[in-house]
Amino acid sequence: MASTSRPANIIIGGLLLFVPALLAALALPRLLQGVRAEPFHRVVDFAQLGKRLSPSTYRAAADALAGASENDGESLSERAQILVLSAGNDPATLVRSRALAVDALRAGPSNPDAWLVLCQIDSLQSPTAANRCLDGAFTIAPYDWYTAERRMQLTAQEWPYLDEHVRDKAVSVVLPMWNIVWPMSNYTLRGTLYELSFTDNGRQLLRAGFAGHRSELRDFNRYIIESNTYGPQ
Repeated sequence: MASTSRPANIIIGGLLLFVPALLAALALPRLLQGVRAEPFHRVVDFAQLGKRLSPSTYRAAADALAGASENDGESLSERAQILVLSAGNDPATLVRSRALAVDALRAGPSNPDAWLVLCQIDSLQSPTAANRCLDGAFTIAPYDWYTAERRMQLTAQEWPYLDEHVRDKAVSVVLPMWNIVWPMSNYTLRGTLYELSFTDNGRQLLRAGFAGHRSELRDFNRYIIESNTYGPQ
């Protein structure tokens, strides 16, 4: 009995050792990719804050993120965003960026960053494409506050070309943006609405958003006056 169980134990022990080794081998490429990309995540943060960096920095960041897995939607959308910033007027780079954004959405259909990048690229192609993309973005993640500032700025930019259906979706977000307050930090999105007031299209979006809400509109106008005097609060 002992002679027959010993080979079996050896085989079982080998299998038990093989499985962790296999998992480690499969995880190694992603780990190395993460190590290479880590120094460039700050580039993505700057981009999301609207801060411009040098073209060489964007190219280096895009190269560092080039090995992202097709199932890693976050890294794919980050690389797409950086490629857009490095593209200038190069149509080929924009095409590559759009393909990455689409791949990111295949990996995670509700990824708001990927939707934003896709809509930014589509806005460079045609008003119809931007309208269609923003329709999808507002449908999938209407209350994603992390991308709210950039998405609402893009919406204002495209406002003359948006159909009524998409305008209504954007308008429905204005009042929640005015009212939301994060309790621990007292952070609000009112500064984003203030930025929209700088352009004619943005003011049209705001007027539609506050229509029928006289009390909130009065408070917002007071906020605009105070922000013009003391800066956004």
